[in-house]
Amino acid sequence: MADTITGHILTQTEAMNALHISSLDEYPNLDMELSGIDDQIEIETGFDWATTTDTYTVIDPTAKLCAKILLVCLAEGTEIPQTYQYKILQLANKVKEAADSA
Repeated sequence: MADTITGHILTQTEAMNALHISSLDEYPNLDMELSGIDDQIEIETGFDWATTTDTYTVIDPTAKLCAKILLVCLAEGTEIPQTYQYKILQLANKVKEAADSA
């Protein structure tokens, strides 16, 4: 299946796998949810992890993990685990380290 949702931390396939769904019909607002997740992670870390550049060519695996955790928690209506906050801090530290070395 080709991804029809683009420009997010998670691909459509990654999001659907995280939610254990096989069709976008099962989660019709997925693109909107992914946009909100991207925005939230950017706000929390100060970096747009969804946009690749010449130097940032692959979406960071920790950003993908954070996006998956947040997506599943939002979809299931469960509390966001402490692991999410820890991983967000790791991402924020990567941003700070990159800025310090520039």
